[in-house]
Amino acid sequence: METNRCQLTKVTKEHETFYHIVQTDEKVREYLGGIPSETHVKNRFKAILESDDIWYWVVKDKSDNTLIGLISIEPYEENISYEISYQFLPKWWGQGYAYETVHEVMDYAFNTLLLDEIKAVTQSKNKKSRALLERLDMIRESVKVMFNEEQSIYSLRNTTF
Repeated sequence: METNRCQLTKVTKEHETFYHIVQTDEKVREYLGGIPSETHVKNRFKAILESDDIWYWVVKDKSDNTLIGLISIEPYEENISYEISYQFLPKWWGQGYAYETVHEVMDYAFNTLLLDEIKAVTQSKNKKSRALLERLDMIRESVKVMFNEEQSIYSLRNTTF
């Protein structure tokens, strides 16, 4: 997939180092429960590569081929729906990359995967992530405590995309 500024490619074994960098960045992980253990990062990456129902992409800036983030779609709450999530390195925050690429992945989810609905979960304290989801026309449908923090649950139906 491509946007004006970015190329999105399926995560492969060659992206393991970048995946590790993102997963262990303190700023990226601030609202994601902190930095996971090395074992967790390795096991999660292996699970991503082996899964048939997780779609994971690396985001590359086309101007200089720098890897800048990750976007995924994976089962949410016992496979009732699917969740979209995104993690970008701080250098690329606030420049529209997340909006541009997450929108492209939402289009893929609805028009290629033919999903009926996409969910997104973010800590309620993460105002920038909440603003992004609302800019993407996602609706805050509920709030619940998970991982000892209040989380905002957003959704978007295929019919409203």
